[in-house]
Amino acid sequence: MTNEALTPAIEQLEEAHKLASHNLARAQAEVEKIEEALRALKMEISSDLSRLPRRQDMLGLGIVEAAEKFLAEVGVPKTTKEIADELIARGVKTKSKRYVPTVYATLDNASRTFTRVGDGPKGKWTLKQGRK
Repeated sequence: MTNEALTPAIEQLEEAHKLASHNLARAQAEVEKIEEALRALKMEISSDLSRLPRRQDMLGLGIVEAAEKFLAEVGVPKTTKEIADELIARGVKTKSKRYVPTVYATLDNASRTFTRVGDGPKGKWTLKQGRK
């Protein structure tokens, strides 16, 4: 093959490359617009949710009663931190500066009501079967 025979093929490939690059740039710009719209919508949703009033259905309950109610509602074991966060969010009042350890000790002392499944930070609490 001579250089003259390759010239049209090279020109076609260069034109195809130019067109593909242009299409890629347009597609990337479209993706950026979509990502920006998604970010804006997610921020809108999160700000709307933060303005909703929180449930206060555990106001006046102690840790044992509130944790028992919460675990019965969710029906699956939860970590001490998950339980503590939910109790505070739903109105349980405390003066404790270290609430998670307080919840742990309280649930551990209420052994007739709660059982710990697993060890360490991954351990979770569940309601004891057949409790009275």
